[in-house]
Amino acid sequence: MTWKEQLLKAREKYMLAKYAGCRDFGVPFPKPYSDKTKNELIRCVYDFLKFNGHQVNKINPQGQCRLEKIQLANEGTANIHAVISGKSVYIEVECKATCDRLRPEQLKEKLRIETSGGLYIIVTNMEGFINSYEQSFPISTLQTK
Repeated sequence: MTWKEQLLKAREKYMLAKYAGCRDFGVPFPKPYSDKTKNELIRCVYDFLKFNGHQVNKINPQGQCRLEKIQLANEGTANIHAVISGKSVYIEVECKATCDRLRPEQLKEKLRIETSGGLYIIVTNMEGFINSYEQSFPISTLQTK
């Protein structure tokens, strides 16, 4: 089963459980999934975790300098913060197709998270993410709750 099929199957199960209208009229077809750009890859990872019953937040550090605003996020923070099986997981998305690279601030943040007991995953494509997800967490957590 490809990652797209896995994602669509998890989405269908999630929608049927959460929305009564989907049980009556069927699950609407989503916008096609792709991992060709950073935003699309973030959407795939976010949806995969959400549809498999995990708590997940997308962080949007825009990288804009605004003097009137106080910075509340750590420099180099990961794109997605999640709780999977009670463990804090930080996911940095660096798309292979667009040749993204980690900045020094992101490497410092990775070290800080790992020394405090969290898990930091760097995702370059969806297949790699699903492989690292299945290695890091037992098969029982793959079931939608």
